[in-house]
Amino acid sequence: MRLLIAVLITILAVSTLSCDASAVTLEFWHAWPHTAQTVRALAERYTKQTGVAIHIRVMPPASRMTWGSSGGPDIAGLYRPTKRDIEYMAGKGLIQDIRADVGRGWYAVFWPGLLETFSIRDSGSTDIYGVPLTGQMHVFVYNKQLFHKAGISVPGSWSELMAASKKLRGIGVEPYAGGFGSDTPPLAAVYEYSYLGLHLLAQTYFGHYAYTAPEWIAYLQLYSEMRGYGFTDPASAKATEVTAIKALLDGRVAMVFADASFESIRRKYKPAFKAWGLFGAPIDARARFLPRLPGGVVEGLVINSHSTRKAQAIAFAKWLTQYTQQLAFAGGSSSIPAMTVASNSGQLSARLRPFATIGMHDLAIDMRVYERPRVLTTFYSGVRGILAGSDTPSSVASRTKAIKAH
Repeated sequence: MRLLIAVLITILAVSTLSCDASAVTLEFWHAWPHTAQTVRALAERYTKQTGVAIHIRVMPPASRMTWGSSGGPDIAGLYRPTKRDIEYMAGKGLIQDIRADVGRGWYAVFWPGLLETFSIRDSGSTDIYGVPLTGQMHVFVYNKQLFHKAGISVPGSWSELMAASKKLRGIGVEPYAGGFGSDTPPLAAVYEYSYLGLHLLAQTYFGHYAYTAPEWIAYLQLYSEMRGYGFTDPASAKATEVTAIKALLDGRVAMVFADASFESIRRKYKPAFKAWGLFGAPIDARARFLPRLPGGVVEGLVINSHSTRKAQAIAFAKWLTQYTQQLAFAGGSSSIPAMTVASNSGQLSARLRPFATIGMHDLAIDMRVYERPRVLTTFYSGVRGILAGSDTPSSVASRTKAIKAH
């Protein structure tokens, strides 16, 4: 009799859970039109597994979203959010702190450099306002044929990188192109981390450490060395990433600094070209820190703080960050899984695997989002001046400091 009662109670409990699940519909807004088909397929799979329906609304690509205290999504997918975007949404009371859920071991599945985007430190504690799904970072891509012709191997140090540049220039090849037409050139961030470190970078951007400090002057001196060794010329330095990649594929440039979108460009522009390789940032022994590779979240999830279905939304987010779903999502988005096991997997697509292997463990978020645009414009126009021989490290530093003060 007791056994029969226990069985009946179990059946009733399962039936109740099933009814509860089937009655739930999560509102999911995402800003990923490029991977909408993959998202829909995953949502349908989740519904079959759990009974929870997912109503999807596809938005234009955006790093932030807004909604009122009623309505809006239960869970939202952001495109290329920065730490500052997350701080903005959290400050507006739009998104939920999920620190308690992440703290139960969920944090351990992610690359720390990607989870950091969603972490906000306040009064000694760290609140976490979302999780990453995918990420990207920049690494050096090189033309193996040109390296072989110049008789050089992959450089492991700054001095070897400069020596390789001189040899490439000697056979009539532009050693490097791309990125410095921007006010946030990816390659610059590598050695800013190396010379300043995270703490002094933050202190600089928040106005507590001067651009004329010795570390900044030493860092800016690298551009004088680039000019002296022929690493790049002003026109090549300012080339867009796409233009630089095409020049590498054409055999006119030996190195670029690119993310995994390199492979998409190669497949469209010159699919037969296979003689390319990757390497991380060469170490400068004069710097206090190891170089870091600039990157960030491509697709990330946040929970609406006003949702009445937060627990179900978090459960769906956890499911999306599991191994099988991570690989499926990466395949659809052409970005690297945020989950360490998935990004290291042999099942990860061939176009993403080399970039994940080389770069994810050295990934760091770009702190320049905290600097005022006018200051960045002044600083990097000065960098271009150093590369052109029309400016000096000390004058660039002084001019930037003056702009920062106003």
